[in-house]
Amino acid sequence: MHYLTDGEKAPFLSLLNVEDETKGSKGNINSAIPNDALELEVDVSRRTIVDISKHKFKIAVSFPGEVRALVQNITELLEQELGADSVFYDFNYQSQLARPSIDTLLQSIYRERADLIMVFISDDYQRKDWCGIEFRAIREIVMQRAYQRIMYIRTGEGVVEGVLANDGYIDARRYTPAQISSFAIERLDLLADELRD
Repeated sequence: MHYLTDGEKAPFLSLLNVEDETKGSKGNINSAIPNDALELEVDVSRRTIVDISKHKFKIAVSFPGEVRALVQNITELLEQELGADSVFYDFNYQSQLARPSIDTLLQSIYRERADLIMVFISDDYQRKDWCGIEFRAIREIVMQRAYQRIMYIRTGEGVVEGVLANDGYIDARRYTPAQISSFAIERLDLLADELRD
């Protein structure tokens, strides 16, 4: 197992948009998040190298940094079931995301190269710039009425522009990561059935 060093965390600090309470500057994750939350384990030994600009994922996750621990747990459970490189989770592809024009790469993954998109919605999601970039591609899928490709998971209160009161969601505050993972696999099975028909 490999724990992320400060240098490895650096490309994602702006995604987390965390403020250092002592200095008032963005990007110092160590003072804004409890130390035990920083122990995000990334198993780099099992990874093959796939080109994410071409690879087709079964699932992609879109989420704010505040729920990273939950999302990481869910993606690990999903990959145990679906196999390595079946889920697009940013920390698994750090080397390929450290580049210019990441916005267009992310939008193409969500729009064209993921069967199911799990969107972890809350007021944090609404506030984050990167979530907004990803959600533009997700809204295009909704506009095409490919509703079955979107799975909303509510992680907190708040309104997300484009998500309406009559849109269904899974409440992550009521279900375990294993249950949420199971719901996603069930949805994938239904999507596969639709493609066969």
